[in-house]
Amino acid sequence: SPNRWRLPPGTVDPKDSAVEENAESVARGILGGGVANEPPAVVVVVASASEMVGSPLVTIDAVARLKDGPSQRGWFNVGGSQGITHRGPVFIVAAMTPFAFEGPRKSTDAIEALLAAQKRADAVAVVPQEALTGGVSQNGDPLTVAEVTELADATVQWSAWTILEMFASPAWVGLDGAASESTPGSKSRNRAWRYEPTLSPDVFRNLVAGRPKNAKLGCGACVVGYGTSTLELNFAPDEGQSAAIRVAAAAAAESSPFLRKRVFANAEFACVSVQTQATLTEAAVRAASDALASLVGVDVPQIVTAAKPDPRAPPDQVLVTILVAAQPEDAAARDVSRGGGEG
Repeated sequence: SPNRWRLPPGTVDPKDSAVEENAESVARGILGGGVANEPPAVVVVVASASEMVGSPLVTIDAVARLKDGPSQRGWFNVGGSQGITHRGPVFIVAAMTPFAFEGPRKSTDAIEALLAAQKRADAVAVVPQEALTGGVSQNGDPLTVAEVTELADATVQWSAWTILEMFASPAWVGLDGAASESTPGSKSRNRAWRYEPTLSPDVFRNLVAGRPKNAKLGCGACVVGYGTSTLELNFAPDEGQSAAIRVAAAAAAESSPFLRKRVFANAEFACVSVQTQATLTEAAVRAASDALASLVGVDVPQIVTAAKPDPRAPPDQVLVTILVAAQPEDAAARDVSRGGGEG
C-alpha cells in the first residue's frame, strides 16, 4: 500500500495542538520509512509555496527537528535561539510560486513560506510560475494557464532531481569562489578547492553554512536552468570541452526563464553541472568554474559537478545545468530580464 499522510487544511490554526500532534506523527512516519520501514537518506517535499503556510510548515518543521536529533544551535540562528543543526537525511523543499493574477496575498504567503522553509531544509528550489507565462506552445500560440501549470509541475520536480543528482556526482567545491587563479577581479589568487569523488551532504552543508552572505537566514532559494552545446570532436579534449562548456553556460543564462539578472546579482552560492560522454579534463572544470563566476561573481562559493552521462544523448552533446541560490524574494521575483554578468 502507498505511503499516505493526511494534513489538516491550511485554514486550521497551526498552533492548534491537534496540528502539532499530527505533524509529529507524519514526520515520524516519513523518517521511519513508511510502509517500507526503511529510514530514507533523502526527504523531498514538493508543494505550492503559497499553500505551505500554516499546517504544512508545521509538518516541515517537525521533519527537520526529528531528523536532526536533540535540538542544538543551528547555523542560521540569530540571538542564540534553538534551531536546526542540519544532520540526518538530506532535506529538500521544492515549491512553485503563484501567478501575478492570483493576487498579492498569495505572493506574500509564498515568500513567507520560503523564508521559513530555508531555515529548515538543506536546499530549497523555487519555480516562479509567472516566469513561464511568456512561453509559447509548439504551434506558436501563447501557453495557457493550464499548460504553464503543467510545465511548472514538471519543472519543480526536475529542480529537486537536479539537486539530488549533485549528491551522486564527482564534485569540485570552491568555498571561496572560482577555481581559476587567472580570474580577473579575484580577491585571492590561491583558492583552495576540494575534490569529492561523490559530493557528500556534509560538504554541501558546509558550503551553505559557510557562505559569506546571509548564511544565518538559512539555505536560500535555488533556481535552475540549463543550456546545451555541441562538442567539436576535431579539437583537443581540453580546448573542445572548455569551449563547449562556455557556450552551453551562456545559453543557459540567456534562455532560462528562471536565471534572471536579479538572481545572478544577488547570488549567495552557485553550482554548475556538466554532462558529457567524455571524462572532464582539469581545464574543462576550470572553464565551468570561470563561466559560473562570470555570471555570479568570482567570490561567490561554487560547486562544479560531473553528472552521469545520459546514454540517450548524442555523443557530442554537452549539457550544462546552472543552479543559483539567492534569498526567496530574489529567486521568486517577477522580474523577467534574463542574462548574466553585470546588470
